[in-house]
Amino acid sequence: MRQRTDNMRERLGKLSITDIAHYQKIAERRITELEATRDLSRIWLHVDMDAFYAAVETLSNPSLKGTAMAVGGMSMISTANYEARRYGVRAAMPGFIARKLCPELIFVPVDFEKYTYYSTLTRKVFQRYDLNFISASLDEAYLDIIEVCRERDVRSDEVAEEIRRCVFEETGLTCAGVGPNRLLAKRTSVKSLNSSSLGDVEDLIHSFMIIMLEHVMRQKDGWKVGLLGAVLIYLYSRNIIYKLLQMS
Repeated sequence: MRQRTDNMRERLGKLSITDIAHYQKIAERRITELEATRDLSRIWLHVDMDAFYAAVETLSNPSLKGTAMAVGGMSMISTANYEARRYGVRAAMPGFIARKLCPELIFVPVDFEKYTYYSTLTRKVFQRYDLNFISASLDEAYLDIIEVCRERDVRSDEVAEEIRRCVFEETGLTCAGVGPNRLLAKRTSVKSLNSSSLGDVEDLIHSFMIIMLEHVMRQKDGWKVGLLGAVLIYLYSRNIIYKLLQMS
């Protein structure tokens, strides 16, 4: 990564003023194209259940609470609770590696019948707010809540908090994330999984800027956009996030 960064700086240093102006125009044109295609007219709620499999297992067996636990076995684990994550244990990690990181780690076998049951309970809550919600997996869904906000004259963060409360009361599980499209809603929930608010504005801007930069860098000669392009992407990201806050 350091070598790649040094190469980019070296190439950037060779750009003439004319080159910089040219690539600045490319960046500005791309931003204009993105502005024309994005739709901020909806309010999306991204629901991501918190360490879902591990949380369900803890509900079934309260003695697991407070212990380092992973769902899976020595060959592979599906997820881990936060006590295990403190040791570096992560989902999709071979169990024997996880055990080396955390010798006290407890393995619980996967039980999809149990997870499906709890997933069904959460979906019944989601249907009250969006009959056509998009299910991404057993523990993840996208809800378009704009009609609920309009009909009840409430803010999106109030709806998010209400859904969180209903899910917790009916399942004992926690979830959240709000945004004007599915991408931003997901980034919000990733940045603040256990919060119904939008979280820190600068963190959101930084997260979205990283997404934009990654997209640009994947393009042919993307590195030539350089620092000026990065500044433009930052300003574009700020514009999106502040519009998101105004709509919420």
